[in-house]
Parts: sequence; C-alpha cells; structure tokens
Amino acid sequence: MSSGEITLERSIFVGIIFTAILYGIDLTLYFHSCRLLLWKQPRMKSRKFYIIYSSFLMFFLTISVATNCALGDLMWIDDRDIPGGPPAYYANNISAWYNTFGTAADVTVNAMADGLLASLYRCFMFWSGHRWVVILPALLYVSSIAMAIMMTIESAIPGADIFQGLPTTFSIPWLALTVSFNIVVTLMIIGRLLLTYWTVRESLSSAFTKTYIDISAALVESALPFSALGLGYLISQVLNSNVVIAFSFVWGTFAALAPQFIIYRVALGIAWSRDTTFTTVPGMQFESNPEFSSDKRVGLSSGAGGSTLAGAYSNMDLQLYKEGKM
Repeated sequence: MSSGEITLERSIFVGIIFTAILYGIDLTLYFHSCRLLLWKQPRMKSRKFYIIYSSFLMFFLTISVATNCALGDLMWIDDRDIPGGPPAYYANNISAWYNTFGTAADVTVNAMADGLLASLYRCFMFWSGHRWVVILPALLYVSSIAMAIMMTIESAIPGADIFQGLPTTFSIPWLALTVSFNIVVTLMIIGRLLLTYWTVRESLSSAFTKTYIDISAALVESALPFSALGLGYLISQVLNSNVVIAFSFVWGTFAALAPQFIIYRVALGIAWSRDTTFTTVPGMQFESNPEFSSDKRVGLSSGAGGSTLAGAYSNMDLQLYKEGKM
C-alpha cells in the first residue's frame, strides 16, 4: 500500500472521529437549547423559529454524519476484501448515492448557517435592517450557493470524485466564496460595534462600553475556527492533498455547530435575538425621542432571561440625550 493510500485512509478515519465528537456536542446543545427555549423563554416571540431552524440543521447534519459513517463501514468492514482493498472501494464509490446525499446535506447546512443565522442575517440585524449594507455579502452568499449546487451535481456523475477533476472547478470557488463571505461579514459586524463604541464611549460608563469590545472579541473567536478550517480545506483542495477529506468532514460539521452555539446563547438570554437588542446598564432609563438624529442613535433594551446585545442604533434613545448630556 502506497503512502498516498495510507494518508487517504487516515484522513477519512480522522475526519469521522472528529465529526462524531462535534456531532455529540451539537446534539447536546440542540436538546438543551430546545429545553431552555420551551421552558425558560416562554415569551420570546422568535423561539419557534430557533427551534424549527435548529431542528432542520440537526436533521441535515445527521444525514451528513450518517453517510460518512456508512462510507467507513462499507470501506473497512463490509467490502474490505475487494481487489485493491479500501482505497479501491473509495475510488469506485465516492460518487455513490449516499455520498452525494451527504454532500447535499453538507451544502444545505452551510447555506443555512451562512444565510439565516450565523452570518448574513446577523449582519442585517446588527446594521438595523439597512439592506444596502448586505448587498456585497448577499452577492457572495448567492454565488457560493450556485457553486455548491454545481459541485454537488458534478460529483454525482458516476466515476466522478468530488475532491478531484471537474467537481473541483466548482468546489474551489465555493470554498473561496464561503470563507470570504464569513470574513467580510464578521469584519462588518465588528466594524459596526466599534463605530458604536467610539460614538458612546464618552457618554456611558466603562462597564457598558466594554460590552462592545467583549462582543467584538467573541465574534473574532467564533469566526476564527470556522474560517481557519475553511482555509485549510481550500488549501488542501488546491494542492490536491488527501488530507482534504478530514478538513471537509470537520468543517462541514462545524458549519452546524457555530449557529447552534448562537441559538444556545439566545436560549440562555445572553446573546442577541430579534426580541432583544442591546445590553443595558442596570438602573439606566430609556425612552423614545423623535428629535434624536439617526446618526447618534443607540439602541438599548433588556430581554427575557437577561440583557442581550443584538445590533447598533435601534429606535430607542438614551435618557442622557434628553437631559442634554450628549
């Protein structure tokens, strides 16, 4: 057996192991989030959305994990004695229906994570619904979906290999667009937070303004692993390395884990949602002021289960402005 074949099998093995670990974490977060949303957040208007969304996310992730495990079972146990062994089985069945099914599930998970919650929707919320802001991210998002669909179709052709040949014509642009999308959106959100921080830092207490820095750091920490894994996936794909399989398995699972973490924080009452906007300082009072200009407006409110951060510049004005302190 050549070193390339050993690397191929080891890559699949490592990918399946880490996928199983991440799947267990995701499953735990899913059930815990649903319990919190049902029993701890009864007044949250968007709780049904989060439950349905995370359920679909878990459904497609389960399909992906199951097809990966099926590949390992068939390759190493059921058909290990075919001529050429496991590497030959992999080469002959990489375009089998269950692998294509798993690829489609992965693509769906990634599209849901990017578009509905983890990135595009979150950016839209942080920028107070200004549609022009999300034009560039939306173009990247739509383009990545188009490339993903073409990649899935090409990988389903008998004899095709999703990691080699014609499918890579679409998979490489898909990966590049997806990684770029996540980096761009994260920077846009952080930029919005820092802009708000510089606007209110002299008017509010350090305990309040520190929230903007803390959330910016948290966004970087959450985006960094996903972007780093995606970059590793992209580089290994371009270099035609067998380790690309491990990166693809882990990255695909992490695409579901990242938004599930956000839902969990929403369920705990310590993250933004559509029902909650900005972290507030205890005792601070707010009221609507139509005379307050939109370029200095800072949105603040308290949500069920605790104060949470959602996006800058909502429709509530600081009492400090009315008192002439801003």
